[in-house]
Amino acid sequence: MTSFENPSPSRRGDDPESTSRRAGTPGSHPYEQPSEDPTTKPVSGRASDAPTVPVREVRSTGTPRAASAAEQQRAEEAAELRAKAAADREARARAAPAAGPERTAHSAQEPVYEGRSTVPPRETRYAGTARTTGKAAAAPPRKRRLGWLLPAALAALAAIFMGLYASKGDSSDWAKSSVKVDEKLPYPTEIRHTVNAAKVNAREARTAALKRHDGTMVSESLESDMGYARWNVDILGDDGKLHSVVVDPGNAKILRDTVNTQVNMTDLRNAAASRTGAAAVSDRISDAGRTPSQIVYDAGAKQWAATSWSGGNSIQQNYSAATGRLVPQASAR
Repeated sequence: MTSFENPSPSRRGDDPESTSRRAGTPGSHPYEQPSEDPTTKPVSGRASDAPTVPVREVRSTGTPRAASAAEQQRAEEAAELRAKAAADREARARAAPAAGPERTAHSAQEPVYEGRSTVPPRETRYAGTARTTGKAAAAPPRKRRLGWLLPAALAALAAIFMGLYASKGDSSDWAKSSVKVDEKLPYPTEIRHTVNAAKVNAREARTAALKRHDGTMVSESLESDMGYARWNVDILGDDGKLHSVVVDPGNAKILRDTVNTQVNMTDLRNAAASRTGAAAVSDRISDAGRTPSQIVYDAGAKQWAATSWSGGNSIQQNYSAATGRLVPQASAR
């Protein structure tokens, strides 16, 4: 029968030297530090005389850590991206050689990522245009489009010349008159000379106008301008229009015939429908030995205002449109 004896102190490790080494006695081991060193910490949770073990600092031997499969894959992907970006830049440079060397945000030579699992920065791609790092060129000043000024100016000039031509239309008609009058004379004298120079009387001028248009005479006047004289006869035609007829006072020739729309047609219809018309007033003045120079209808007073000349003097008279009688309101000068 085998007997078990207690191991010797040396086999159990209870010899004083080993115990002192385990207890951390200063000086018991060449690599041990005193217990006051802050790097030592207690082995057990006892606060009293607890043995401590020094924390050894692990120093690198300089051998790099081998990269894992995931890191190698990321490095390969980064290399592919750099190669593709370089190929794109070369293609753009060949496509536009005249633009000169382009300055891109990423240089042609990308940094090498060795020993680190770092993903390179993603390159921003643009549709056909490389983004430059330089200051953006200032936009040219916007030119003001003034091309419309020339057509507008030409249209304005054309309107002015047309107006002048239209205004000279009357003068050209007056110039066709065979009776000339000195236009430098004062107004009364000029009209007096016009009346004396007229060879066609009021009745003949009215007859010439009524041959052109069927209707009723509503006004008649003998005027002069631009050195020429003429009869103006307004006929309210049977067509409902007001025809202004210009008659030569020298030969009863029609110089002009137009339709006047800038009048009050209601007043003209009342004048034409009156019992005593402009023709009757004109004949009455002519029968009295005077020359009628102007006969117009006064719609407010419902009477005819007549101006006539006799012996170089003008006479103004009013005749009732209803009765044809002379209204007692006459003045001579």
